[in-house]
Amino acid sequence: MLMSVCLIRTVLHIAAGCTLSGPEVTQITAYSGQPVLLPCSCSEPDAKPEYVRRTVEAEPIREILAIRKSSVSDEYRGRVQVFNNEKHPGNLSLQLATITEKDDALYRCKINGSRFRDIRLHVKGCTLSGPECTELTASPGQSVLLPCSCTDPQAKPHSFTWSMGSRLAISDIWSSLSSNWNHVYRHRVQLSSNSSPGDLSLLLTNFTHRDEGLYACKMTSHNITAHRLIFLTGVYSSRGVNPGVLRVRYLGGMVVFYAVQDSLSMDPPPDYGGSPSSAL
Repeated sequence: MLMSVCLIRTVLHIAAGCTLSGPEVTQITAYSGQPVLLPCSCSEPDAKPEYVRRTVEAEPIREILAIRKSSVSDEYRGRVQVFNNEKHPGNLSLQLATITEKDDALYRCKINGSRFRDIRLHVKGCTLSGPECTELTASPGQSVLLPCSCTDPQAKPHSFTWSMGSRLAISDIWSSLSSNWNHVYRHRVQLSSNSSPGDLSLLLTNFTHRDEGLYACKMTSHNITAHRLIFLTGVYSSRGVNPGVLRVRYLGGMVVFYAVQDSLSMDPPPDYGGSPSSAL
């Protein structure tokens, strides 16, 4: 009986020992694709609260992690890290890995059922810069950079894909979801070496007439899809148009490719308007 009373007193002493530090509400702005630390700690580093609950304060309120359950919700499994341990029991901060616009929310660190600190996380996502459609030319053997980037260089989309459409087929070159290169391009293309997370540009080396076509940089972020189109053709020294050259027209919102055998042999189909926004 005496042992039980002592144990209860000890628990109450520990519970009362943690006073949360910092302001009641902390504002944090971070970029998509990067980790972010949500701060929460006891004023006394050695204090250990009996109970800690971390939630997203949005309807409905979603629990991220609770010490009593020692489990992480499915939505955040593999994406969270905590720092409170035997050496640092009072550090209740939570780190989210690879945030997206979906993580833009109000977070709450709550101890012992009543005291809490709120962290308002603002996530800046990727908005593609530049014109929707760009025309480029290249000479045989030349390297050409296909531009695609976020308006904010530090932002990074949840996923993006490079595709190429020719008179033969439409094929994926690379996808951030698989990080696998199409075997046709594996040794001739690479993502831009720019260290900026928001630079999604593609470098194509040793250009040939087979590389002529329409390239699409497609970005998906928080259920929003956008793309940039690059129409690439070759520059040749011979008179007329090379047999491999392609032309493109937007017919009712669809992309139509057709080959030109020479400069006089085929008139282009009429342009009925439409928009490149639905291409690829």
